[in-house]
Amino acid sequence: MVRTSMIVATIAMVFLPSCKSAPTTSGRIVSARLYDLSNAEIIDAHFDFSGTTQGAVTVTLRSGEIYRGEYQTVRGGATAWGEVYSSVWGQSSINTNVTPNKYFGSAIAVSDQKGVIQCEYISNTSRNDPHGQGACKDNRGKIYKLMY
Repeated sequence: MVRTSMIVATIAMVFLPSCKSAPTTSGRIVSARLYDLSNAEIIDAHFDFSGTTQGAVTVTLRSGEIYRGEYQTVRGGATAWGEVYSSVWGQSSINTNVTPNKYFGSAIAVSDQKGVIQCEYISNTSRNDPHGQGACKDNRGKIYKLMY
């Protein structure tokens, strides 16, 4: 009986560490789409959402180029928010008003091919079903509508 217990313990020590799941930083991934306004391409993006106001973002182009970065969201807006958003949605002013029932956010991601995408968005306040809209532009001159 003692020998069987030792064998089981040895097997557990050898195999159980390899069965650990990979660590994750979020509760879930929120899928988003960037609509390229110059060629109608739809680009997939993913926000690593942990229920907080910040996290990782990944954007994958059809060419295979992958952008990785981060996002931050603030309640009630932020000073000078809206440059990217207004360039895509056609508004001509930058929002500096405080809107207590909306979240305003910014995201930036870079690729290993020297690409940069920056986004601004407005989000609902739900931690269970986050969604919103925004705008993005890259350092190659393209602009995008963002929907999630």
